[in-house]
Amino acid sequence: MTIALINNIPAVSLAKNPIAVKLQTDAFISSAGTKCTVILDFNSGEASQSETFTFNYTKISDEQLFTFRNAPNNSGLQLPAFVSGDKHEWLDSIVLYLYKNYYLKRDWTIERVDETISMEAKFAGTEYNVTGVNNVVNMLYVVNNGTDTVVEDNFSIVLDIFMISMLFFRLPKSFYPKLQGISPPIC
Repeated sequence: MTIALINNIPAVSLAKNPIAVKLQTDAFISSAGTKCTVILDFNSGEASQSETFTFNYTKISDEQLFTFRNAPNNSGLQLPAFVSGDKHEWLDSIVLYLYKNYYLKRDWTIERVDETISMEAKFAGTEYNVTGVNNVVNMLYVVNNGTDTVVEDNFSIVLDIFMISMLFFRLPKSFYPKLQGISPPIC
């Protein structure tokens, strides 16, 4: 809630010349908003061939249908099914395949955390709130919806500028010799 001066103001300006001032503040925001988060939890097991789940959010019009396959393609809609091996490596490969989806790469940050895949929207707002249907037996689909940023109505900054003139402002006499030959005003 601070106000910061972005540009430097000249020390001396000629009369009637405009002086542009740039200010920056976050005081106009009353509520910052939150990001939507989605967790794909595989603690109870792995995904098998042909299991599906849908992923849709307001910002995109197309519903994304993800299918687990033993040999997924690069369409961005097929994910590797668990065949054998290390579960963490399998989850890491799911993250890589999720990033092949254009919309997820553009709008989401995706990472593996233990035996879950955490997805967080890159921006706050309700347009990233997810709706979806989970048909994967061993996956828990947890969605925490985001909220919009709320801006104060009629926000403005009142700026008072005071000018100090040497002609109307009396300084101690000891100050004047430092002003390059300006003599003190006679009162």
